[in-house]
Amino acid sequence: MTRKMRKGIKLRSGDLRDAIMDYLETQKGKAYASRQLIQQLALANSNDSVESALVKLLKTGSVIKDNKGKYRYAGPIKQAKRAGKKPASGNYKGLVDMTRKGDAYIICEGISKHVFIRKKKLEGAWDSDEVLIEVTGLNKASRPEGRVIKILKRATSELLVHIFNVGNAAYAYPLSQGINGEVIIDLKYLNGLTEEDLAIVKIVDWPTKPHRPIRARVIERASEFTKHELESIEILLSHGFSKNFPDEVKEEIKKINVLPSEDDLNDRRDFRGITTFTIDPEDARDFDDALSFRYLENGEREVGIHIADVSHYLEPGSVTDEEAFKRSTSVYLVGKVAPMLPGLLSNDICSLKPNEDRLAFSAVFSIDNDNQLTGSWFGKTIIHSNRRFTYEEAQSVLDKEKGEFAPELKQLNSIATYLRKRRFKMGSINFQTREIVFELDESGKPVKLNAKIHGQSNQLIEEFMLLANKEVALYIHNSAKSKSIPFVYRIHDEPDTTKLSDFALLARELGFPFDIQSPARISNSFNQLMQKARDREELKLLGALAIRTMAKAAYSTENIGHYGLGFEYYTHFTSPIRRYSDVLVHRILNATRQGKFPEKLYKD
Repeated sequence: MTRKMRKGIKLRSGDLRDAIMDYLETQKGKAYASRQLIQQLALANSNDSVESALVKLLKTGSVIKDNKGKYRYAGPIKQAKRAGKKPASGNYKGLVDMTRKGDAYIICEGISKHVFIRKKKLEGAWDSDEVLIEVTGLNKASRPEGRVIKILKRATSELLVHIFNVGNAAYAYPLSQGINGEVIIDLKYLNGLTEEDLAIVKIVDWPTKPHRPIRARVIERASEFTKHELESIEILLSHGFSKNFPDEVKEEIKKINVLPSEDDLNDRRDFRGITTFTIDPEDARDFDDALSFRYLENGEREVGIHIADVSHYLEPGSVTDEEAFKRSTSVYLVGKVAPMLPGLLSNDICSLKPNEDRLAFSAVFSIDNDNQLTGSWFGKTIIHSNRRFTYEEAQSVLDKEKGEFAPELKQLNSIATYLRKRRFKMGSINFQTREIVFELDESGKPVKLNAKIHGQSNQLIEEFMLLANKEVALYIHNSAKSKSIPFVYRIHDEPDTTKLSDFALLARELGFPFDIQSPARISNSFNQLMQKARDREELKLLGALAIRTMAKAAYSTENIGHYGLGFEYYTHFTSPIRRYSDVLVHRILNATRQGKFPEKLYKD
């Protein structure tokens, strides 16, 4: 497509990236900012969408970003392949992807192909470590080869090991994937373990040369864990996720008051006299959201979406904050969760438990009888949950139209139903599929698969969480019109045009006409497909394949909207107990309300 043909046309995400690449490849190494590219290419796309396209090209190694924030074509490797010469000299940062033989491929920014490094040139780097490498040439397969110059960051700090010999020291071999070699444990750090014991160990000294052992100390005996517990631990440790929290974190948490003090109530709205309850899965141990409901004097309804005020207890730069930042999220395995926050915080102090005063960060909306939002407020609150519902209990009240808080649940469900219908009408895609849960025996072994029922009570909570996330992002956007506000948007790009075309062709072959002429028609086709797949077995396969055509949602400071939800602005505000992104959003939102910004939202 020529510049003249593009003029006045907003390109789809895939076509936009192609247009940018075609142009940069002809510019002989010249670098451009996103606004310059809009001008050069006569694009109708927004600066945000062009910047997002450049970021994606940067991640794939197709372009390089210079120290002035401009982008140029990353062509040296490709050109070297054609000419049969060495790649351009230079050092690159990357992540280690280790093979079973002990060699590795390094995934680098700025290089389109992964760099191969032989075991003897890894300098002691292990799987998922961040390293600085030098590209030294091309191998026979025209793939770049190199060597590790420096290990920048270790991905693993703990290992699951099997002790096989105890003499002057204890010798063990790792059971964690991606770690090859021997582990030595000084006897003073053995904690009474003997030969054939399994243990979780903390690495205290990494080898600086190949074939040297790792030195470690025992944290916990693991011999009595079941096979399934060991498998879960191994998965966590091999991905750099510690099973236990550091002692410094445990000591810091002990100093926090479990119950809110009078000082904690300063500048908070008091919701303790307003009907409030939580609705969660039966096996939930932490309750990070609650709903309140009341009628206002003007006859409108007020809905409060109250989220655990984790940021009140998590001081930026504290050891607990550093650990939460490192973990970034809670990890859920079958029958087990590795939390982002210690249990005292996640399951007690921050958890919105029933019949106890709790601190919250709230999004409060007034809604008229036509289900239209007439006002919103965001701020710190104190709440008192009157009841803890499971989804099944809340569903029973809705079905029978009687029981505890039946009038409030009925009104909330009516509003949520309206929000859901409007969301789909505005282009949201319904990718809801059957969720499968494992039923475990006493040893933690999966013995049965059950389909999870997603009823009105689930949808009720879902809609109000979506509402809060959307309105917080919109509030920040509107506040940023007069000042620069760093923010964490949850974005979702349009589907890749090539994947979508192939999918539409397959759908037509199976008798389903899939319209890809516009984003609105695409989302409508997706929704029609998911609806018909409930009754037609041959379309259920298409439903699963449809999800694979979609881009992955991501976090970004550059907003491009959320295609799947059909929202122009969206973020994550509602789960700070299990997502660090939400903690950042809370901090930014609170600073925005006060007209100031903290020096740091997290420690570097």
